[in-house]
Amino acid sequence: MSGGVCESCGLEKIGGKCLTRWCDDRHPIVDEVLGELSGRDREVRTDGGTSSSGTEREHHLFLGKRWGEKAQENVEKWGLQDVETLLLAAVEEQGELTQAVLEARDENGDPSRIQDELDDLAALMFQLQWAIDEHSLPKDGGSR
Repeated sequence: MSGGVCESCGLEKIGGKCLTRWCDDRHPIVDEVLGELSGRDREVRTDGGTSSSGTEREHHLFLGKRWGEKAQENVEKWGLQDVETLLLAAVEEQGELTQAVLEARDENGDPSRIQDELDDLAALMFQLQWAIDEHSLPKDGGSR
């Protein structure tokens, strides 16, 4: 039933049409379920909102695609790591994200570093899910 992958959002097409509301080549069922798009809805790659700085926010589907691609690059570089390693890396990235936020807020730090650290952390969450899917965790505290 696969209709390929949508080039805009990376989701699988159904019957050759995308199920994402923002694609011009969307399946007719999308409009039937969600109604016709307004002019505001047609703003590509946004969720219709703006950030506090007045810039448009990237829609969550595109964030997920970007973070998933970064995770795939990490796996190609480092291989599929075990759960424990990824948890430790996530704690480290959480610390770096916290540091970036505090430095940007209190020490005139580079605000773009916040997004870089968030991207690193989010990609690790994808990798963690893949590792859990690949290697089931012991349920009794014992060895695998």
